Amino acid sequence: MKYFIKFNNSSFEVSNSIINALTSNDVNFKKEVHNKNIELIMNDFNIPFLQIVETTSVTHYYVVILNRKYRTSKQLYTFLNSLKTRVNKNPKQLGQFFTEQPDYILQGLTMPDCVKITEPFAGNGDLIA
Repeated sequence: MKYFIKFNNSSFEVSNSIINALTSNDVNFKKEVHNKNIELIMNDFNIPFLQIVETTSVTHYYVVILNRKYRTSKQLYTFLNSLKTRVNKNPKQLGQFFTEQPDYILQGLTMPDCVKITEPFAGNGDLIA
Protein backbone atom coordinates (compact mmCIF):
# COMPACT_ATOMS: atom_id res chain seq x y z
CA MET A 1 0.00 0.00 0.00
CA LYS A 2 1.22 3.50 -0.83
CA TYR A 3 0.31 6.73 0.93
CA PHE A 4 -0.08 10.16 -0.60
CA ILE A 5 -0.87 13.71 0.40
CA LYS A 6 -2.88 15.61 -2.19
CA PHE A 7 -3.09 19.40 -2.27
CA ASN A 8 -5.03 20.98 -5.14
CA ASN A 9 -3.66 19.22 -8.25
CA SER A 10 -0.40 18.04 -6.66
CA SER A 11 0.14 14.64 -5.09
CA PHE A 12 3.13 13.58 -2.96
CA GLU A 13 4.06 10.13 -1.74
CA VAL A 14 4.60 10.01 2.03
CA SER A 15 5.21 7.42 4.69
CA ASN A 16 2.51 5.65 6.67
CA SER A 17 3.85 7.37 9.80
CA ILE A 18 3.11 10.82 8.31
CA ILE A 19 -0.45 9.76 7.44
CA ASN A 20 -0.91 8.35 10.96
CA ALA A 21 0.45 11.53 12.56
CA LEU A 22 -1.94 13.69 10.57
CA THR A 23 -4.99 11.54 11.18
CA SER A 24 -4.35 10.95 14.89
CA ASN A 25 -5.57 14.41 15.90
CA ASP A 26 -9.02 15.99 16.00
CA VAL A 27 -8.90 17.49 12.50
CA ASN A 28 -10.98 15.51 10.04
CA PHE A 29 -8.92 14.98 6.92
CA LYS A 30 -10.68 13.65 3.88
CA LYS A 31 -9.26 10.28 2.78
CA GLU A 32 -9.67 8.57 -0.56
CA VAL A 33 -8.64 5.03 -1.47
CA HIS A 34 -7.64 4.26 -5.06
CA ASN A 35 -6.17 0.88 -6.12
CA LYS A 36 -4.64 0.18 -2.69
CA ASN A 37 -3.34 3.75 -2.45
CA ILE A 38 -4.51 6.05 0.32
CA GLU A 39 -4.70 9.77 -0.43
CA LEU A 40 -5.08 12.31 2.34
CA ILE A 41 -6.70 15.42 0.87
CA MET A 42 -5.17 18.64 2.22
CA ASN A 43 -6.46 22.19 1.86
CA ASP A 44 -5.48 25.72 2.90
CA PHE A 45 -6.87 25.11 6.37
CA ASN A 46 -4.95 21.94 7.25
CA ILE A 47 -1.73 22.23 5.20
CA PRO A 48 -0.11 24.24 8.07
CA PHE A 49 -0.01 20.98 10.04
CA LEU A 50 3.05 20.22 7.89
CA GLN A 51 5.84 22.56 8.99
CA ILE A 52 9.15 22.29 7.18
CA VAL A 53 12.44 21.97 9.05
CA GLU A 54 15.02 24.26 7.44
CA THR A 55 17.95 22.27 6.04
CA THR A 56 21.10 22.64 4.00
CA SER A 57 21.13 18.94 3.13
CA VAL A 58 20.59 17.86 -0.46
CA THR A 59 19.40 14.38 0.54
CA HIS A 60 17.44 14.64 3.81
CA TYR A 61 14.24 16.67 4.20
CA TYR A 62 11.96 16.85 7.22
CA VAL A 63 8.57 18.12 8.30
CA VAL A 64 7.25 18.62 11.81
CA ILE A 65 3.77 17.41 12.63
CA LEU A 66 2.50 18.10 16.14
CA ASN A 67 6.04 18.62 17.49
CA ARG A 68 7.45 15.43 15.98
CA LYS A 69 9.91 15.35 13.07
CA TYR A 70 9.35 13.08 10.04
CA ARG A 71 11.54 12.53 7.02
CA THR A 72 9.87 13.40 3.73
CA SER A 73 10.57 13.65 0.03
CA LYS A 74 12.37 16.53 -1.61
CA GLN A 75 9.27 17.15 -3.74
CA LEU A 76 6.95 17.63 -0.76
CA TYR A 77 9.57 19.69 1.08
CA THR A 78 10.07 21.96 -1.95
CA PHE A 79 6.31 22.32 -2.39
CA LEU A 80 5.74 23.27 1.26
CA ASN A 81 8.67 25.68 1.12
CA SER A 82 7.15 27.35 -1.96
CA LEU A 83 3.88 27.85 -0.06
CA LYS A 84 5.78 29.48 2.78
CA THR A 85 7.64 31.71 0.34
CA ARG A 86 4.40 32.68 -1.39
CA VAL A 87 2.81 33.71 1.91
CA ASN A 88 5.90 35.61 3.08
CA LYS A 89 6.39 37.60 -0.14
CA ASN A 90 3.94 40.32 0.82
CA PRO A 91 3.37 40.27 4.59
CA LYS A 92 1.45 43.57 4.49
CA GLN A 93 -1.39 41.68 2.81
CA LEU A 94 -1.61 39.30 5.77
CA GLY A 95 -1.10 41.44 8.87
CA GLN A 96 -2.11 44.78 10.32
CA PHE A 97 -5.66 44.60 9.01
CA PHE A 98 -8.65 45.79 10.90
CA THR A 99 -12.12 44.29 10.76
CA GLU A 100 -13.40 47.11 8.57
CA GLN A 101 -12.72 44.89 5.51
CA PRO A 102 -13.42 41.30 6.61
CA ASP A 103 -14.55 40.14 3.16
CA TYR A 104 -11.29 41.30 1.57
CA ILE A 105 -9.15 39.91 4.37
CA LEU A 106 -10.74 36.47 4.38
CA GLN A 107 -11.25 36.07 0.62
CA GLY A 108 -10.08 32.72 -0.68
CA LEU A 109 -9.93 31.24 2.83
CA THR A 110 -11.77 27.95 3.06
CA MET A 111 -12.84 26.46 6.37
CA PRO A 112 -14.64 23.23 7.21
CA ASP A 113 -18.31 23.70 8.06
CA CYS A 114 -17.61 22.85 11.71
CA VAL A 115 -15.26 25.86 12.14
CA LYS A 116 -16.79 29.17 13.19
CA ILE A 117 -14.69 32.34 13.17
CA THR A 118 -16.12 35.27 15.04
CA GLU A 119 -12.98 37.43 15.30
CA PRO A 120 -9.80 36.35 13.46
CA PHE A 121 -7.71 39.20 14.86
CA ALA A 122 -5.60 39.56 17.97
CA GLY A 123 -4.71 43.02 19.28
CA ASN A 124 -3.18 45.69 17.04
CA GLY A 125 -5.22 44.37 14.14
CA ASP A 126 -2.86 41.39 13.63
CA LEU A 127 -4.45 38.53 11.73
CA ILE A 128 -4.29 35.16 13.49
CA ALA A 129 -2.74 32.66 11.06
